[in-house]
Amino acid sequence: MRSTFKVLFYLKRTKNTPRAVYPVMGRSTINGTISQFSAKINVPEQLWEVKGGRAKGKSVESERINRHLDNIRIQIGKHYQSICDHDAYVTAEKVKNAWLGMGERYRTLVDVFEHYTNDLFKRIGVDRSESTWWRYRAVLGHLRAFLKYEYNLHDIPLLELEQSFIEQYHVYLKTVCHLKAGSACRYIDCLNNVVRISFNNGLMPRNPFASYSYSAPKEPRTFLSEKELRIFQTTRLKSAKHEYHRDLFLFSCFTGICYKDMRYLTCEQIIPDTEGHLWIHGNRCKTGGEYMVKFLPAALRLLEKYRGTAPSPLAFDMPKPSSINCSLRRITKQCGISRHITFHAARHTFATTLCLSQGIPLSTVSKMLGHKQITTTQIYAQTTPIMIEDAIDRVESRLGGKFAA
Repeated sequence: MRSTFKVLFYLKRTKNTPRAVYPVMGRSTINGTISQFSAKINVPEQLWEVKGGRAKGKSVESERINRHLDNIRIQIGKHYQSICDHDAYVTAEKVKNAWLGMGERYRTLVDVFEHYTNDLFKRIGVDRSESTWWRYRAVLGHLRAFLKYEYNLHDIPLLELEQSFIEQYHVYLKTVCHLKAGSACRYIDCLNNVVRISFNNGLMPRNPFASYSYSAPKEPRTFLSEKELRIFQTTRLKSAKHEYHRDLFLFSCFTGICYKDMRYLTCEQIIPDTEGHLWIHGNRCKTGGEYMVKFLPAALRLLEKYRGTAPSPLAFDMPKPSSINCSLRRITKQCGISRHITFHAARHTFATTLCLSQGIPLSTVSKMLGHKQITTTQIYAQTTPIMIEDAIDRVESRLGGKFAA
């Protein structure tokens, strides 16, 4: 069935207040649906031709009015054609909203990003963490500041989003905001996610990220060697606070539990096996992956040392990560360790130094860490000098002097 489309203009006359100049109104008719709108122009009554729906004569004023009306008719026609090409049905109201920039397909970047961030807040504790919501909040703030800084705008239509916008935003994060390359890439990931969803929902005709490539630098994971771990464990500390923070870090070193899982670790998760050995069993807060770890003697001593000091039913009273990391900076300096150590380095120490360097299979380490994919565990699989020396010793023993001179 052929679609009918027509746009006409008329003067909005009023009987009670007759005047010489009247505003021009427009009316679009599509498939029997009608929508009215203001043409945003006033015309003297003596210049208006009712039958043609335009200004009469060839005066400068008449030509100005007609150019304005023709431009509106052309723009509405373009939106009508675009909606016909993409949607199964078209109405006069839909075309008018598109022309006014009010339609669903004509959303703006900040508006869409804010809507997505608000949805994330509702999903906290269901399938998203609070830290994810805070990261998107930070990206939203940077986006608003960037639009003001670069374009002096409060928002930008999704239809106008180009790859150059992403490139400039990426540079802005690294130069004006002084973010490190890894942090900037994580913020770009958030923008990429929202733009991809908008593209898939038909809010924009193209994905500006399609040809834009970026990657965060792969920095080596920090962990303590056996020697550093012994120094860290035996160094005398004057501050009781530092000693407590050091012990929490060591507990993570000997169990592989990350900060958040340790924060919510309960005594009920510590269960004995048939032989009386204690195990930690639970599900990761981040991914929901199941993990289980048997207590090493060092971890068991730390558990007994602080038993009953945390609010029930928690096993430990965990300070904020920033507080622990601040203490770790001072402790590592006292221990003569020059590298930057954070609480998460304990998890890498468990995986690399205590497990993989001792020949524990990668699949077993993956289960203890609670990784759903073994590829995630491979990030921890760093080859240490001890592992190389052990491999060469095994090669030498198997060759048995076959190639000796």
